[in-house]
Amino acid sequence: FKKLNHIQQKRIANQDFINQLSNNSINLGKAFFINLYINSTKGTASVHGLKENDSNRMYTLFIYLLKAVSKIQNIMLSILGLFVSFYTLKRFNQKSKFEIFLSFTILSVIFLSAISSDQGDRLHLIIFPLVLILIGFVIKNFFEPYKYEYKNRI
Repeated sequence: FKKLNHIQQKRIANQDFINQLSNNSINLGKAFFINLYINSTKGTASVHGLKENDSNRMYTLFIYLLKAVSKIQNIMLSILGLFVSFYTLKRFNQKSKFEIFLSFTILSVIFLSAISSDQGDRLHLIIFPLVLILIGFVIKNFFEPYKYEYKNRI
């Protein structure tokens, strides 16, 4: 496969993909969801690539904490991204075009990351700021009706 040129590789890959879709769709679907789960629950590869120094306990503890924070961050922001994006799209008629664009961007990156196996948060990192912005919009829209009620009391 490596000895073929780019056009030949692309043609063979497309033929294989079509073959997998028609003859092995169940396993292809399983692999998609397994990759989605793995990419959403692993930490960043750069932290896991750090070498532990046995002579320095603080360094070992620091690496352990970085791995834990990376993994928790990836899990939480991936789950929040999915829920907030689906919530925003469910309330489609009440949202701005920018919020809908953010939702589609987040969902497309998360679901497209499932094509690649065992990448950790490498593909999800780019959407984490978008998830936080979308959460801000959801919180703002949630408390919007109470703003007018509070002004009328005063």
